[in-house]
Amino acid sequence: MTSSQPVVTPNAINFTPDNKRAYAYSGLTSVTDSNSILLEFQTNSEYIIAKWQPSYFSSGGTDAYRFTLVFNDIVIQNLTESNDKDGPYDLQQCIIPPFTKVKITCANVSDSSSNDVGVSLIGQVFGMTDTGYQ
Repeated sequence: MTSSQPVVTPNAINFTPDNKRAYAYSGLTSVTDSNSILLEFQTNSEYIIAKWQPSYFSSGGTDAYRFTLVFNDIVIQNLTESNDKDGPYDLQQCIIPPFTKVKITCANVSDSSSNDVGVSLIGQVFGMTDTGYQ
C-alpha cells in the first residue's frame, strides 16, 4: 500500500507531498517468540535510500529480539538486540529497489514472553514524478 498523503498510515510506506522523502512507522506491536510483522508494503517504480531503526517499548528484562528485513521473501538483514542495551538500537541502512515487497518482522529469541517493540523507516526517494509541491 502506498500513499502520497502527508499523514502516517500505519504499516504502509508514506510519501511527503513533494515525493522526495518516504517514511513508515509500525507503532507499538506486542511480540512473542514467533515472527510478528511490524511493517509490510510494496514499492512501485521508485527506489528508496532508507534507514530503519528498531525500538523497544517495554521496560526491564533482558530478552533479546531479532528484527529481520525481507525483500520479496528473501532475508536481507537480521539484527538481534537485547532490551537491556543502553541507548537506541542500531540504525540500519539499505536501498529498497523498485517493485519490491518489503517486510520487517520481529521475534523474541530468548523465550516466549511478550513485549512491545516497533520499527521506524525513513528514506530519500528517487524515480518518482516531481509534484512541484514546496
